[in-house]
Amino acid sequence: LTALLWWAFPLWIGAPLAAFSLLCYYLGRVLGGNVSRGAGLVKVIRLFISLAVLFVCSLYVTAAVAGAGLGATRAIEVGLFLFLVVLSSTVAYTLGMAALMRTVRRSSVYAKLRNLSAFWHDMAKAFLVFTLFAPFMCYLPVSALNQLCRRVFPFTCSPEGGGIFTQRVQRLLKRLATWHWGSILSKVTVWCILYLSLNVLVMQVTVVFFSWVNELLRAWPPAAVCASFFVIGVLMFTIPVVPGVPVYITAGVLIPVSLMNAAGVNDKDSEDVPAEFWVGFALACAVVFGVKMTAVYIEQELIGRYLGAYVSVRSIVNINSTEMRATRMLLSKPGLSWAKCTILVGGPDWPTSVLTGILKLSAVQMLIGTIPILALVVPSTAAGSFQLLKGKAAVYESVAALVTIVAMGLQIAALVGAVYVIDRTATEHKAALEAMDPDIEVLELDKKNAAMLVAWRVATHWDRPQVGLAPKALVLTAAAMLSVACYIATLLPCFDPHFGVASSIERDLGGNVLNIVLAPNGWVVLGLFSCGWVLRLIYQHWAQQVARRYLHEQRSSEPVVEDCQIRQVSVVSKSETTQSNCSTPGLT
Repeated sequence: LTALLWWAFPLWIGAPLAAFSLLCYYLGRVLGGNVSRGAGLVKVIRLFISLAVLFVCSLYVTAAVAGAGLGATRAIEVGLFLFLVVLSSTVAYTLGMAALMRTVRRSSVYAKLRNLSAFWHDMAKAFLVFTLFAPFMCYLPVSALNQLCRRVFPFTCSPEGGGIFTQRVQRLLKRLATWHWGSILSKVTVWCILYLSLNVLVMQVTVVFFSWVNELLRAWPPAAVCASFFVIGVLMFTIPVVPGVPVYITAGVLIPVSLMNAAGVNDKDSEDVPAEFWVGFALACAVVFGVKMTAVYIEQELIGRYLGAYVSVRSIVNINSTEMRATRMLLSKPGLSWAKCTILVGGPDWPTSVLTGILKLSAVQMLIGTIPILALVVPSTAAGSFQLLKGKAAVYESVAALVTIVAMGLQIAALVGAVYVIDRTATEHKAALEAMDPDIEVLELDKKNAAMLVAWRVATHWDRPQVGLAPKALVLTAAAMLSVACYIATLLPCFDPHFGVASSIERDLGGNVLNIVLAPNGWVVLGLFSCGWVLRLIYQHWAQQVARRYLHEQRSSEPVVEDCQIRQVSVVSKSETTQSNCSTPGLT
């Protein structure tokens, strides 16, 4: 594996350099006046958002392929995180935050965000805080040092004002002070919990479980192994947080081993690959393909259609949004199409299949559109199967790493492609999509939720004297603990990176599954994760209580205020709030 990575190093380093050079190309054209500043900045923003989407998709995929035991998932995550930080810093410092925000407000992405509630605005801000907090905290002392040097050394530029920081940083801090930090920090905890859950539940618990299944079933007859794994695989697919790739990798390990054991040819010292291995590999591909198709039908018809009967569920998936209508339009087309297959293959397994049931789409057409999943099933299964051949020849270790990387690349491409086709369809067919009949029940529920959301935002705003020091400290501590846990989990080794579904709990972990946690980093992450989650639950309980109390007071004293606030639920910042006709304080 090491030799392969070094051999392909120019390829790995070339990809981020190509993206960074493209970003610098547009920045250079904008600053050089070769293109209009507005058009050039919009292209920069679009490119940056695309790279951010690629970053999020890549995190999901690296977690999904962790079961192959490649040992490089953490390095990939660190590289992606640092790449996003460098891009963000480059764009923000080169263009300036003021020009950047003006361009963002003129972009189509911002226009779409304005149609969403303040909840999603704060989710976007929380993502920026979550990813850029550490670089920003490093930038503040640099700005202070810059200002100090300007005061001390006469040969430098004159100091900017009388503050500790430069004027650029001072303007940024003033703008940040207008944000609704109670809401944003609460949503920072949501991003942290999602990230840590992906790393702990998907990358660790799922891998350990499938390793145990592998040890339990590998001595069984091949027919019993296939039948048992079929049932286990379908059940695992019905768990929302479990992706399909670990299922494919486990089948690639388990089924070939069972066939070789049954034939008595599982000789690890021989360099020859027995024919039973290739038969087992082909059978594993067939079994997991059947598992996937069965799971698609069950998730759509039994889970999705059942959940779709609930108005609250349809409201959660935002069924009246343009993007959701675009998804319905693409998936409703009969047969196979590139856009349809990209969504069904690239989308997360459980959410995608359940969503098709909520949208009441044809199960037969969804199964047809899922057939290209074979392009992902085969390399993912091979990533597991070739783990069995590492001891036979050095070339098989490189092949195992290569097919794992291929599976990762295909999954990322499909996931990014799904985001792209939905966004393109929502933009190109906006008029037709908006003309579709809305879900009236969801509209009524959204109106009620909007009133509660406004009450929550106003009642928990830090400008209100009723919000004391305790709830501020509570949500700030929760966000800090969870953020530190995320940074430790990303930058430091916390779990055994080489333990995969082909590993043995008895041999590699000493019979204790807790040995997969590396001390002290892993236990620190788990402790911060648990404490931060508990603090978040306490804060959420307090916020719901004060929001209900505020809403009750408003309804009993000023009935008109509620309608006024509902019209302002999409307001982004305090400066925009002052432009409206409503005078409710603290709504941002």
